[in-house]
Amino acid sequence: MLSAGRRTVCNIPSVTSTAAMFKDRYLVCGHTPTPYYTGDLDCRNARIFRSGMLIAIDCGCVFDGPLGCICLDTMEEIYV
Repeated sequence: MLSAGRRTVCNIPSVTSTAAMFKDRYLVCGHTPTPYYTGDLDCRNARIFRSGMLIAIDCGCVFDGPLGCICLDTMEEIYV
């Protein structure tokens, strides 16, 4: 885990190393709000997080963030 001040955020190296195992495929995941990857922890302006072949789409809707969706054909991001 990484630390941002007093708050603990997601361990990006372990998530991106898992995505690296699938070099020819995207790994789309959720559950962890995307602001946790950057250390921001404020979900109100959250956006889809991309790192290599990893796409994290959980923008923290339950924490007043937007509902993030992505079209895998065009990579267009849609927020509700």
